[in-house]
Amino acid sequence: MNQGAAKTIRDAERLLDKGQRARLSDLGALEKLLVIRLLAELSRDLQEGPDGRVRSTRGSVSIARMVDQVFTAVEKRGLKRVSREAVKDMRAVLDLNARYYGQITEPKGGSFPEIRKAVDAIMRKRLGLTPKYQANPKGYMGQLSRTDKAREEIKKTIAKAIAAGRPMREVERAIKVKVSGTKNTPGVLERNLGGFLLDAYQVADAVTSNEFAKRLDLRYFIYSGGLIETSRAFCRKRNNKVYSTDEAKDWADDPTLPRTKEEKDSGTITDYAPLEDRGRWNCRHRILYISELDARRRRPDLFAGK
Repeated sequence: MNQGAAKTIRDAERLLDKGQRARLSDLGALEKLLVIRLLAELSRDLQEGPDGRVRSTRGSVSIARMVDQVFTAVEKRGLKRVSREAVKDMRAVLDLNARYYGQITEPKGGSFPEIRKAVDAIMRKRLGLTPKYQANPKGYMGQLSRTDKAREEIKKTIAKAIAAGRPMREVERAIKVKVSGTKNTPGVLERNLGGFLLDAYQVADAVTSNEFAKRLDLRYFIYSGGLIETSRAFCRKRNNKVYSTDEAKDWADDPTLPRTKEEKDSGTITDYAPLEDRGRWNCRHRILYISELDARRRRPDLFAGK
């Protein structure tokens, strides 16, 4: 692998990591804004009686409506901006992947600009993006503005606090903890949207890499990405090793592959595409395709007898 290609890989990995961290930070900032707005609105709806018990002056329906209004305002301004920034990053991922694959191989049966254009269209379709790179509300990236579950969590927290007649200071703390989380627990937006947001970056990278590989006839790859403290066994034993696309077909049979409860109960893996899903949810690794010449150098046993 030449120095230019190696630098492009590093640039892409930094972009993915930096982008994911920045978007999670954005969600954290929006959680703080939610707390401020919710508490401001609740101060108008709740009163603390002589006995210290909090009471609603307008009823549960009014409070539920208020929670919806606060979330809707945050969605329109905050989450739309998060989505725009994420989409901008994903477009940059496509650009870097195009640069890398253009550096390591020559296209067969078509010019590289034509291949890049086709990959761009497929990535946009998969992520639910328009030709102008705007998120379709009903598409994959449109999920970022769906806060129904987050809203319900907050409504239930407030309703329970009022029903229990807790003092106002305890109601406020319950809301702060539920919305913003703690040092060891994520806030309401990160719980409901954080995993999807992180995976969206990986989907953009995986889809573009896989599509370039198909069009450039690349059949070998590095399971790239490095390890962190929470890396799972499936990824640890594959980290930075070279594989063929044929070998990856058997990964669903690996007992260390993370499974859903339904898959554990049934013994059957569903909806798993190894070259795209890798170590499944929250996996930080990349399928980095390499030339056959590079694969022969890195792992000669793959070519024994050929």
